[in-house]
Amino acid sequence: MSMASRRCAVLLSMGLAVRAGAEPVPAAAQGGVSRHVPVIAARGSAPAISGTVRYEDGEPAAGVRVENVFRGETAALWPAASALTDARGRYTLGPLDAGLHWISAARRGPVVFENPPPSSRRQQSVTVAAEARVEDVDLVVPRGGRRIAGRVLDEDGRPVGDAQVAVFDRRFVVVVEPLLSTTTGPDGRFALEDLEDAAFAVRVTHGHSPALDVGRVATGTTDLDLRLERAASFAGTVTSEDGTPVPEFAIVVLPAPRADEDASDALRRRARAAKRKVDIHDTGGRFTLDGLAPDVYELRAVTPAGTTGSLWVRAEPGRSATNLRLVIGAGTRITGRVVGPDGQPVRDARVGTRLRRITAVTDADGRFTLPGVPPDPVVPLAVFPNGGGSALAQSTVAIAARSDTVDAGTIVLPAAPMPVHAPMNGESPAGAGLPVRILQTPSSNERPVDAGVRDR
Repeated sequence: MSMASRRCAVLLSMGLAVRAGAEPVPAAAQGGVSRHVPVIAARGSAPAISGTVRYEDGEPAAGVRVENVFRGETAALWPAASALTDARGRYTLGPLDAGLHWISAARRGPVVFENPPPSSRRQQSVTVAAEARVEDVDLVVPRGGRRIAGRVLDEDGRPVGDAQVAVFDRRFVVVVEPLLSTTTGPDGRFALEDLEDAAFAVRVTHGHSPALDVGRVATGTTDLDLRLERAASFAGTVTSEDGTPVPEFAIVVLPAPRADEDASDALRRRARAAKRKVDIHDTGGRFTLDGLAPDVYELRAVTPAGTTGSLWVRAEPGRSATNLRLVIGAGTRITGRVVGPDGQPVRDARVGTRLRRITAVTDADGRFTLPGVPPDPVVPLAVFPNGGGSALAQSTVAIAARSDTVDAGTIVLPAAPMPVHAPMNGESPAGAGLPVRILQTPSSNERPVDAGVRDR
């Protein structure tokens, strides 16, 4: 029996209809045997996926981007294939490597892997055989037609013209690219058109004013007033525990979680802020930070050795908090245990924090210890196979300032783990579906600093 014949026999034994040749057989023509039908293509051709993207009402969706966002056990940091749908909503992705592919569609903005998968059919998983094409992989995207409108005002209630207003997708924790942006007119008014029926994060920037972030705005809101405030600033020193100035460190200003936002919203704002670190080289350990929006922040200093110090500070509009002192310490240990679905300990699993590269491997009893983790009200943890690959489970803990040890409890691996977007890359944590174990900030014995505040 030839190789092609043996491959056909294997696929037929799996209940799949197969026909040799260059043209694929649509799944609809196979009497419902399989929704996605791999077909042996002509020798030398590469695997491909094709289908139709439609709106929820069944109409074809033209001009929609389709990409393979996850390949095998690794999130696609850049897609192997990308396509725009034609006037009939049709697309073809290829050439592809054989194996498992998650494909997703987006009407506007970046195409991103979603975990957990969306309830709609915007994302599908497909296994592609060598020298095969898979057809009739259909996707569904929501229509646009909704809007968010309002005004941007200054601290005195006057209209602000030429301010940029952008909306971001709230489904993802770390989103760099806005879905849509516009500029206010002389009367401060703006309108963001053709959005999906959903809630979005909104950001306003203008000149030297600090950026204004609103975590959740529903489409259909047409009277949104966004008020910019005068900037605040911080100044102080970073020292070791014996008072010696630390001459080299990086400092970040992380906003505190708000009472009206969930863990994903808080993590999204903190992850965005963590990317804007300031490197300091000063023999006296001195730092100055300007242009801050009024809020409660955690100032966090990190040395080249990885040791940290932090302090909670309240930023008042138009005022400067001075004489701040951050003391570099050893950080906090996170301990915990990993067990399987049957409750048995899991050995040699890799546990790590998703916003920084701190990892540990479980012992024979499934226990782990993560050393030197900075204080943080939202610390996402992920469990991975020690040899690499997709995350097996996720959890979240909180570390109050001056905590020596925090117990993450028992993390139970699910029977069918889902892949996690951008596993352990140190920058792109997965936020959807994170179970929040603790969320507190600041701790009862670590109140925001108000002393030393002066008008600017």
